[in-house]
Amino acid sequence: MSSALGLAILALVGVVFGAVITGLASLGTTWLANRQAQDDRRRTAYQLFIIAMDRLYTLWTDSPVTDDAVAVAYMCAQTGKLANAIQEAYPPVLLSGDESARDAADKARVAAWAMHDYFCPPPGKLPGREAARMSELFDIFSAFRSDFRKAVEPRRHRDWHPKLTRG
Repeated sequence: MSSALGLAILALVGVVFGAVITGLASLGTTWLANRQAQDDRRRTAYQLFIIAMDRLYTLWTDSPVTDDAVAVAYMCAQTGKLANAIQEAYPPVLLSGDESARDAADKARVAAWAMHDYFCPPPGKLPGREAARMSELFDIFSAFRSDFRKAVEPRRHRDWHPKLTRG
């Protein structure tokens, strides 16, 4: 009888041990899948935000600086669309990014709207006509764009230096 009881206890311990191992493996797999999904969401948010910023940057670098009403109206419409695209790309960064990415994204978002407001001021004010102010706004946006890129690029790229790899 005692050998049957011993086998039953051993079997019970084996079943419990197997269940614990299976449960831990399941938890580990779930945690890993959740972590990978979060990483994917964060990378996608960063990509969309970078693309939106790059489009506004390209608009300003490719557009001639003119003072006529047609050019101001065009820049008003285009910067509005692109600042809105940056605004729409901001919440996913806010929700999934780390603190440095969130801060840099917020500054770039605000700078994009300042660029838009230069051409499309609130009622009662005239659109911007000072090339120096326009250049200053572009430089501010460019700096925040660069800050965001630095905040989100992988560490292995951040620490890379060409002098270390080329003799």
